[in-house]
Amino acid sequence: AIRAASHAISIIKEGWVDSETTCNVGTIEGGLIRNGVPEKVFIKAECRSLNHDTCIAYSNTVKNAFDVSAQAIGAVADVKLDLAYKAVRLSEDASVLVTACKALEKTGLTPDTRIICGGTDASILNGKGIQSVILGIGVRAEHSNDEHIYVSDMETAVRIMHNLFEVLCD
Repeated sequence: AIRAASHAISIIKEGWVDSETTCNVGTIEGGLIRNGVPEKVFIKAECRSLNHDTCIAYSNTVKNAFDVSAQAIGAVADVKLDLAYKAVRLSEDASVLVTACKALEKTGLTPDTRIICGGTDASILNGKGIQSVILGIGVRAEHSNDEHIYVSDMETAVRIMHNLFEVLCD
């Protein structure tokens, strides 16, 4: 099982697949003892894209790599694709974005809107029809052992939230 899985992982492209799509294998679990051949291996991978159709297509490419690699050694791959959220793009005049920008400006900041490829709560909410944006709060070195935020940035984040409520109440 590990041999088939490792072959599949070796033939798929990980990291940035194209300018809008990323894929990575995050966990591999299998085997119980060091001198045995494991019957099963469990892998968790993720594919994200700014283009929903591209994400589905590349997910199927990854699934096919596991199927073909397993078949090559007489094994079977049981690949399950789980759609956590769809890629969504808000228009520049979306009310939620306009409101967020007003709150940032009221805080003395210049809004810097950009599209990200990360999976966030906003991704899930937008997929359910609840328009949402992400407001950065100044975190540095995200997803690393050095992730941190300065107290002054936390204070600014509180002012942004305060101003967001004021803008919403106007």
